Amino acid sequence: MHGVLSHYTLKPKDVDEVVRRIAEGGVPIIKAIPGFASYGILDAGGGKLVTYGVYESKMGTDESTKRAATWVKEHIASLLPTPPHVLDGEVRVREIKGKPEYSVIRRYQVDPKNMGEIVSRATSGFVPFVNHLPGFATYTILDAGKGVLVTISGFATRAGADDSTKKAAAWVKENLQTLAPNPPEITAGKVRVIARATD
Repeated sequence: MHGVLSHYTLKPKDVDEVVRRIAEGGVPIIKAIPGFASYGILDAGGGKLVTYGVYESKMGTDESTKRAATWVKEHIASLLPTPPHVLDGEVRVREIKGKPEYSVIRRYQVDPKNMGEIVSRATSGFVPFVNHLPGFATYTILDAGKGVLVTISGFATRAGADDSTKKAAAWVKENLQTLAPNPPEITAGKVRVIARATD
């Protein structure tokens, strides 16, 4: 599987309108792309939005990036003062239990040669652990290349998402300290839109 994240910064007063337009006009286009698996919009507050899509292959993410750019230009360009920061890569882990209301995105910079071991330890240790946290909904690991590892955790409640941030930090310190020594960049907030192929 392949995933793509786009980080947008816009005026806070425009967030609701952008989310509405994407939900009504953009999501149907994204869902129609072959290999579509899921799509979500995270509202991190302060005018920061993150969209994240998952497809069966890189062909799907490439096509979604292309179609999204065209759609954005035609429908919401005036509300987006700067182009998005886009990350894409292989989805190494994907665990789904429910629909998230809140999400936490952690971006780690690690030595690329350690990526396989980090994913292996996370799969065998962290995934079973996070799966039992209250309100757990989803967990994804995206390998964006060049040592960039992104995790996306989804929870039913803000308290669950906040708790996961503390517990993830403790787990990483205990189990991955030498492999991921630097703290991650964290983006967290409310999931405003969620769409899946099964919907």
